[in-house]
Amino acid sequence: MSDFEYQLLCHTSPTLAGIKVSNLFSFPKEQLPQYRQEIKYYNAQMKERDLCIDYIYSCSGRIFVLVYRKKRLKDTLSHSKTASFLMSEGYPDPRSSDLAQIINQLRRRTNHCQEFPHEIGFFLGYPADDVLEFIHQKGRNYKLCGYWKVYFDEESARETFLAYSNARARLLEKARAGSPVFSLIAV
Repeated sequence: MSDFEYQLLCHTSPTLAGIKVSNLFSFPKEQLPQYRQEIKYYNAQMKERDLCIDYIYSCSGRIFVLVYRKKRLKDTLSHSKTASFLMSEGYPDPRSSDLAQIINQLRRRTNHCQEFPHEIGFFLGYPADDVLEFIHQKGRNYKLCGYWKVYFDEESARETFLAYSNARARLLEKARAGSPVFSLIAV
């Protein structure tokens, strides 16, 4: 398993396993020449499984990459609360726009903000109510902190956190046992 494949599994297993809409991960800029070919290869291979790897942002010597399931991400962003918020932040209407346009707006926002825009939580499939409350509370007063800050349904979040961690452990174990990474990607 290459270093890129290890990073891919460590940081995006829930998405690769089909239980999460997307994951974001980063790597040092100096690794880009080494990773570029593998990203291109995996993008070509994953198209048939409706998965995509997109460069999103570059800062402080790191490259940020979003790995996502296209149809599921489009559906997630099209929910009414999410779509309304995104449009209030200058995004095209997710219900009638191409996903590439929405991703491009995310790129623009990340490149013009001092920090990641908080709507990244919608792109990562976090519950809309938690994302909106995180923004309202400025990241404070949460009930539980795990893969995201939880403001509402703690029990469901704990189950989701466990499923994400189990997916990571399972995929890494299979890869270490010799399974090709591509064979571990759920359809």
